[in-house]
Amino acid sequence: MKNLWIISADKKEIPLIDVFLKENKYTDFQIDHHTCGVGLFESYFQFMNLLNTCIPPDVVCLAGSAGSPYAADIFKTTLSNQFINPQFNFEELPEFLPAQWTTGIIESPVFSNDLLNVPVYSTFGISNSNDHIKDSMAGAWENMEALSLSYICMKKQIPFMALLCCTNQICPEGRKQWKQNYEKAGLILIDQLKKVFKNINV
Repeated sequence: MKNLWIISADKKEIPLIDVFLKENKYTDFQIDHHTCGVGLFESYFQFMNLLNTCIPPDVVCLAGSAGSPYAADIFKTTLSNQFINPQFNFEELPEFLPAQWTTGIIESPVFSNDLLNVPVYSTFGISNSNDHIKDSMAGAWENMEALSLSYICMKKQIPFMALLCCTNQICPEGRKQWKQNYEKAGLILIDQLKKVFKNINV
């Protein structure tokens, strides 16, 4: 039996995850939920600890919230395997660091159906402006943990996807919008998880 990890920064990102796991009748796969903490550094540290102390999973799915440049994206979802290493202030990355990468991903009819597949990048917090968005990042969503987790999985060749629900526009009101919307986003994520894991084929 293949093992799939659902990772969230905090349990409040998907508040009904325990119910989902208990009622797991959607797949023959063993599904476990882990939290990785908030932010690039904490998620990297906790996720590496998980990988070093557990049997490595066959698939990892980050489930969480995200910001978008567009207000119309709020409460939409993406199932993404495209990740961008942002170059803030127009600084160039060192040659040994990739500017973007694509992770292996599960095959699912849902992937091309009612979910978007927009690129994702990470910041250290919820951005209050889109001044940092370069042309190469146009339309991308931001999530604070996606970059570190996807990079580790890419290096270790573990299929990885980010299932994210947009909670806020990247704007001065972004954090306020997140606080207002993350609970509803968590319910949307549970519904999408049911669809994705009902149809997976690794």
